[in-house]
Amino acid sequence: YDSAQAAHGDLSYSIRQAANQVAFLIRSVAASDQALLSFYLRFPSLFSVTSAICQLHNGSGPAASLNLTNTGRVQVNNSAGTTIFTTDLNSPLEPDTWYRVELRARRGTGTDDGTIEFAYYLGDDTTPVESFSSTSVNAGTLPITNARLGRTFGATADTTPVWVDSIQVATGPAAATLGLPWPYVDPA
Repeated sequence: YDSAQAAHGDLSYSIRQAANQVAFLIRSVAASDQALLSFYLRFPSLFSVTSAICQLHNGSGPAASLNLTNTGRVQVNNSAGTTIFTTDLNSPLEPDTWYRVELRARRGTGTDDGTIEFAYYLGDDTTPVESFSSTSVNAGTLPITNARLGRTFGATADTTPVWVDSIQVATGPAAATLGLPWPYVDPA
């Protein structure tokens, strides 16, 4: 925890990626058909390699995940790890800027009927800089059981610090759409 970086509320954390290390936080949730993860993200410089920054996980693997590239673009990945959307090259995430990021997944009954949604916002803005939504993707078939934030896998050569702040996870009906209010109080 780094109070100098904690600008957005009580659930504030700072994650610093050290050389040759994968470090992340896990927030377990009751198994659910859908989950929505909302958090603020900041980094002081672009990554040297593409790095995973978050996952909605179903126990056996990710239902959906986000990568940040070395050009500041966000990749949205499905359960199989395939990139299904990449943000525009003309609107990359910039260093030393707070972004609010949202990732939502709803499991499917097969590999082509799940839902994955993503949006990112400049700070506290309510209009997304970019967004993605599909109801015909592979989001896995198992219930979502946790959210993982930080450098969740790979990228062990990248030593760029990453700050993650104001982490919120919603499941069930509260996770039905993007736009999780702050603060969200889980009724569970």
